[in-house]
Amino acid sequence: MSLFSFVHTGDIHLDCEFKGISTIDERVGNYLKNATFSSFNNIIQFCIDKKVDFIIISGDLYDSEDQSLRAQLKFLSCMQLLDKHHIQAYIARGNHDSLKGWSADLDFPSNTHFFGGKQVESFTFVKDDIILAKIFGISFLKKDTQENLSICYPKIKNNEDFFSIGVLHCNVGNNKEHESYSPCSVADLKSHGFDYWALGHIHAQTIVNKDPMIVYPGNPQGLNPKETGAKGFMYVSVDKDKRIEPVFFPSDSIRWFINEVSIQSISTLQALKKKLSEVINKNRQEADYRPSICRIILQDRGVIAEYLQRDGYVADLLEDIRIMESDETNFVWVENIYNKTKLEMNKEAIKQQKSFIGDLISMFEKYTSDPALKSQLIQELDALFQSPGGKKYLTPINPDSEEYIELLNQAENYCLNQLQLNPAEPNEELSLI
Repeated sequence: MSLFSFVHTGDIHLDCEFKGISTIDERVGNYLKNATFSSFNNIIQFCIDKKVDFIIISGDLYDSEDQSLRAQLKFLSCMQLLDKHHIQAYIARGNHDSLKGWSADLDFPSNTHFFGGKQVESFTFVKDDIILAKIFGISFLKKDTQENLSICYPKIKNNEDFFSIGVLHCNVGNNKEHESYSPCSVADLKSHGFDYWALGHIHAQTIVNKDPMIVYPGNPQGLNPKETGAKGFMYVSVDKDKRIEPVFFPSDSIRWFINEVSIQSISTLQALKKKLSEVINKNRQEADYRPSICRIILQDRGVIAEYLQRDGYVADLLEDIRIMESDETNFVWVENIYNKTKLEMNKEAIKQQKSFIGDLISMFEKYTSDPALKSQLIQELDALFQSPGGKKYLTPINPDSEEYIELLNQAENYCLNQLQLNPAEPNEELSLI
């Protein structure tokens, strides 16, 4: 039997604008506009239904330092609701909602506890006149917090009767997919003797370490097409011997999918449409029939690749699929269809021929493998990446990265498809060498 229980969440990003999602219809737009609020409602209702003792929010409650009044008022109403059910709340600020930003002058109930940013602070959780837990935490004073804040936490003695929790927005182990704000190591965290580290910043649900428990709950609502799968929070119960049982619960109101579809075994366009319908229905089931958004990537070689290269065909296919979902309550809206298919060809045989296409294939291989040529190409592209438009929409790439290989593959695929669909006249002698 648990002595007490709590919910650990973070990276809520209330009122996220979902930038980059364009050409959506009104219904999907409304779902996205309210998605972060709906997911937070789900968490609050869970706390009430489970009668948890408190909730921990480990940073990035809001989506920006200048958080919207709508988001602040929503959060206030949620805290007031928790207060009616005698549930405490402990909140740290992260890089998105640092203390440097603007906040409205709102009167929060006594159950709501915010960590300051000048030093690590602690709050004591008392139940039936017994101290059961102490929650330690610190907020970001500014967004670009590069120092290791974990070293500021106190050391907890092994014989302490209370359960100790550290709340920190940080990047443990230098996760490359997220900015290195408040970087620290597992060893740094373990050295303090806490029973549970409630972390935030990494959007993927991860149990970093089990003894002591070091946990990222992930964000409760996916914020872009790359944040796929179930998103939610951790429900943690603690018994009298400090044994911990963390359980993940989904809270997302709309779910993201990326579906890679091979055309290798698809021989007709009707068969492709049937396959895409199957993919969409599978998404609906995996999303537990909540609304979802998917990105479809068509790939590999196949007999229908020629049709997919024709102008307007993929756009027409996308429109047709969206119409199919327009009347669905638990819709799967296709954000886009990316055509990465390739026309059927024997590249090795073509390379042996003295032809423009053979030379082109050999050239792309050289720019994929030769270090000098790779560096040369990056330098040639530098002007594009450094231009005003490039800085806004493009991220500089490393010649040894997967992004570089993918960029070359896409360029080669486009060139070869165009040359095969629009071959040169027989009397044209073309060569790159």
